[in-house]
Amino acid sequence: CDAGTYSVAGSDTCVECQTGTYSKSGDSKCTPCAGGTYSSNAKASECVQCGANTHSKGGASVCIPCDAGTYSAAGSSSCSACKPVDHCMDGVTCTSPFDSKCPIDKCQN
Repeated sequence: CDAGTYSVAGSDTCVECQTGTYSKSGDSKCTPCAGGTYSSNAKASECVQCGANTHSKGGASVCIPCDAGTYSAAGSSSCSACKPVDHCMDGVTCTSPFDSKCPIDKCQN
């Protein structure tokens, strides 16, 4: 069977993988997407990495935005609290990853 579908041994019928799963060509089952990735379409041949400030658990069909006051790097399965001691590379205090004075990609511990 093609990527995004699977066939049980001995069967000629190909079955589509559901959202949150994927398969490579010739696979005998669909594999759940790993945490930090997702597949929003059926028949996925691979999972897509979640973007920064989003997260997902395994088998996800969407990435979930981090709550205010938390952040994540791309490909994360959870969000982390922004610590008051985090600061921007230019010395500005980072109180939230959504603080316009300190974009998350400029935060550091």
